[in-house]
Amino acid sequence: MVMCHMIADNLLELHEMAVAIGMRREWFQPASFPHYDVSLSRRVRAVALGAVEVDLRAMPAIMRQIRAQPWFDGWATGALTRRLP
Repeated sequence: MVMCHMIADNLLELHEMAVAIGMRREWFQPASFPHYDVSLSRRVRAVALGAVEVDLRAMPAIMRQIRAQPWFDGWATGALTRRLP
């Protein structure tokens, strides 16, 4: 089965999209970088709901940008914002 990583600007967005595409919270992968492993069929649903597909080569830069956000250091403690600028 082919899987993709789903990340978001913040954890609230990530979990909301996960619920919208039928993911379970226990499938959340917090260890290396907060994400969900998403099947291709769920990826199609996520894109239909507004998710943006990114090229694999662009992922490291996007992850660095997210890690630089003030909330990222506190993400495990629930320090989130509704939507980052």
